[in-house]
Amino acid sequence: MKNAQFIFSLLLLAFLMFSCQKNQQDMESLLPQNGSISQASTTTEEGLARTCGSEEHMNHLMEDATYASKHREKLLRLKNAPAISRNNSSEKIILPVAIHYQGVPNPDRACLIRLAQSQIAILNDDIQGTNGDRNKWNQVAFAFPDTKMGAANLSFQIADRNHPAGFGLAAGGLAVTINQTNGDEDTRWAGYLNIFVKFDTGILGYAPLGGSGNGDGVVIDATAFGAGAGCGTIRPNAPYNLGRTLTHEVGHYLLLDHIWGGGCSRDDGVADTPTQASANYNCPSVGKTSCNTKDLFMNYMDYVNDVCMYMFSQGQATRMTNYVNTSLQHVVAKAASVITPFPELDQNAYYRMTTKWQGTGKSLDVINDGKNNNVHLAKSGGYTGQFWKFTSMGNGYYRMTTKWQGTGKSLDVINDGKNNNVQLAKSGGYTGQFWKVTPIGGGYYRLTTYFQGAGKSLDVINDGKNNKVHLSNTGNYTGQFWKLAKL
Repeated sequence: MKNAQFIFSLLLLAFLMFSCQKNQQDMESLLPQNGSISQASTTTEEGLARTCGSEEHMNHLMEDATYASKHREKLLRLKNAPAISRNNSSEKIILPVAIHYQGVPNPDRACLIRLAQSQIAILNDDIQGTNGDRNKWNQVAFAFPDTKMGAANLSFQIADRNHPAGFGLAAGGLAVTINQTNGDEDTRWAGYLNIFVKFDTGILGYAPLGGSGNGDGVVIDATAFGAGAGCGTIRPNAPYNLGRTLTHEVGHYLLLDHIWGGGCSRDDGVADTPTQASANYNCPSVGKTSCNTKDLFMNYMDYVNDVCMYMFSQGQATRMTNYVNTSLQHVVAKAASVITPFPELDQNAYYRMTTKWQGTGKSLDVINDGKNNNVHLAKSGGYTGQFWKFTSMGNGYYRMTTKWQGTGKSLDVINDGKNNNVQLAKSGGYTGQFWKVTPIGGGYYRLTTYFQGAGKSLDVINDGKNNKVHLSNTGNYTGQFWKLAKL
């Protein structure tokens, strides 16, 4: 798709307030007139409904001459910068995140932290192209020969140290505030991607079209944050209950317009997304056509239901990455001081795995029962069944094997209908053998699988013996806090 160019004028602004139409101009005047807010003008039985929203939020920001000037500078930097996308690099660009719940009655902090962690895991999977439903693209890709599914090497992590003063957050604890902020900006949290979760917004969410990292961020309605049952009154409602509203709004924050841009006469500024007349809703059929091209409605920047959006294009992934590299480097730089880094896993070394709950006296071990398949916690010692190797499988996932059994057997989730038990199984291309290691503060890590996603974590069962290990619902439980010690 041709590069879209925007113009900002008072005459056009007055027109846009009613029509959501855009015109094509030069890149130097690429100014936001669409897509900075996912607004609902109607409701459904399930809750808020996506519609083509107005541009009040971004247009309001652009009324400030200083803001408008800085925004033009960002667009020029993006235009003039060399092709610096790191999409093909294995090195992740890390952005620190702070989540701010507002107006929550009787908050359950542990539950809200769990919800925040699961939502950020969804965001990372969507941005990095590792989402569990990405294979849907393989079934429809034939209809879009000029489009490839994208993957950006951006990683969003909730900050866990050196928090701003005045919020009562301890070192090692996550940057999650409850009823301590107001509105959609807080300069005390400059240098972070801020997520403000609010009630009764009348919209699913909104964000500036190109965030500044100066304490701004994205707003998500309490009915569209996270997935699953939620926490009390913070409860995602169908059909927007898979966490994709945040993916959509972070796309805006990283300078992605809505997929339809301004209609057939002006696109979204990304070369590999087809021109589209207007927003799509619900779950259209593949082949729906407008502007003489098929609509890429499964894109995160359309308005379809969460279950029907599952991809960014490679052009969008590149645009987001390049925007971070040209305008959010101060946010990237902040990460080093506020985030405990991912472990530098030496793929030629072995690690001992212990939990915060049971301490270093018990290690993850393979049971010598003649089958050598089951795993549990056992007294720490110099046993090769307690020596674990992490082999990268790409996209942040690892295969876990032991020195005792070798690479022929991997830690796996048993597909028994419950998908809770873990054991060693013959190594293969099974998603239950793809483990993600995620920092959760204080030098501890959470282990989840590609098969079960972020909702289930490797855990120690509190059964009186505290030995059995399986997958259980992700939570703020110390039996899910694993320490990796290089041997």
